[in-house]
Amino acid sequence: TTRPHSWFSNETASDEQTPDGMIAANAIERLHNISQSGDPFFLAVGFHKPHLPHIAPKKYFDMYPLENVSLPQNPNIPKGLPDIAWNNCNELLSYDDAESAAKQSHFSMTTPLEDDEQRRQRRAYFATTTFVDAQIGKVMKALDDLDLMEDTVIMLWGDHGWHLGENNEWAKHTNFERATHVPLIILAPNGSRNIQTDALTELVDVYSTLADLAGLPVPPVCPVNSSQIAVCTEGTSVAALVRNASMPWKNASFSQWPKGSVMGYTLRSAQYRYTEWVKYDHSRFAPTWNEVSGRELYDFLHDPNETENLVNHPQVQQTVEQLQAQLHAGWRHA
Repeated sequence: TTRPHSWFSNETASDEQTPDGMIAANAIERLHNISQSGDPFFLAVGFHKPHLPHIAPKKYFDMYPLENVSLPQNPNIPKGLPDIAWNNCNELLSYDDAESAAKQSHFSMTTPLEDDEQRRQRRAYFATTTFVDAQIGKVMKALDDLDLMEDTVIMLWGDHGWHLGENNEWAKHTNFERATHVPLIILAPNGSRNIQTDALTELVDVYSTLADLAGLPVPPVCPVNSSQIAVCTEGTSVAALVRNASMPWKNASFSQWPKGSVMGYTLRSAQYRYTEWVKYDHSRFAPTWNEVSGRELYDFLHDPNETENLVNHPQVQQTVEQLQAQLHAGWRHA
């Protein structure tokens, strides 16, 4: 299948003629029907953008003149990065225009795309993000207009982050902060308003949180062997955090990303991201911790852009040992 365009500024389409515009319109229609019934409801509204290809009506591209588009602050791979930790950006390069630009730039692990191409790709992402933000705004306005806002739990999240040239990466297939950090915005009756917290939350927390805020039974935590359990979760309800954003919370979050027979396991604490790339045992669905292909440690207090892997620095070995023990112990002990 040929995929010619990784981005496209559509000069003729209105919001309503795009798939995400249609999704917003359908959600609004459903909300009107719901408001007339008066019944409790659950409505999941999933938008495609800003996933590739980055296509949106032209007016959203016009908001970001190409010459004003910023370049990434950290366009190079981190110093000391193990080879296995870098992804070759196949998702973006599967589009003909991006592949051609990469060849022209001699793009590689150590050579970023040319600045003009980086600006084009970043502009397209900014435009499609702004476009989908407008669609979300339409749904939120409908909730308000229909007097549903004050007694409805609303949760907005994305399923992954996105590299825009940071760490010389594009798209999502990494264990870096840019790929694993996602928005999580919650509006709930009797919840805090306009409060931002640095507490560590995870997407596995969504199910428990929605149930808790809606006054429904919170699913139990999954046992070690949950294959025979009908309903359980590995997450924690953050309802209490919604009501008191400054309260003490979990001390780590976890994520992972595969590379062939190797799995990258990551622990994110308040200050550090620690990653181990280890052999994955498919028969046990578990890591083989003693078969290591690479390790990473980034200090967000002093290096928020992940420019240097500190894992082999002598002065942080005690920290490495502590984080390694916590990673191996897993999420149950966070």
